[in-house]
Amino acid sequence: VRQEITVKKERKLDQFLHNDFNKCHAKRRGIHLIIEFSPEECQFLNQQVILQIGYWLSATYFANYVTYFAVHDHTELFHLDMLVFPVNMITGEIINYGKPTWYYMVSQLADYLKGFVPIEKIGKPLLCFDRT
Repeated sequence: VRQEITVKKERKLDQFLHNDFNKCHAKRRGIHLIIEFSPEECQFLNQQVILQIGYWLSATYFANYVTYFAVHDHTELFHLDMLVFPVNMITGEIINYGKPTWYYMVSQLADYLKGFVPIEKIGKPLLCFDRT
């Protein structure tokens, strides 16, 4: 059974982390992240830039984990799909990011977008999690 959990701008990331992510974490084979961009942001982004964001996220937050990512344009707006296998390739430990890390990652992603999108056009990134 696949259930998609979306953290929208109006919803609290905290609710997702407390209710869903931590409860199902031990049963995961992978973490599916979907990062959507607003229409205002998409005016300044293209597939190459979004791929660069994927490389940045992989190197910054998932350096010792196997990650796959792709840009999807089958919807009205571009989005970045990422699959992260939660076992560290070096230590064998399971990824154990708490709430502060996920909040920090979202804020850093907004800061990273400043290199491509005018500040006044940047919104809070829309981050979706999917249980796989």
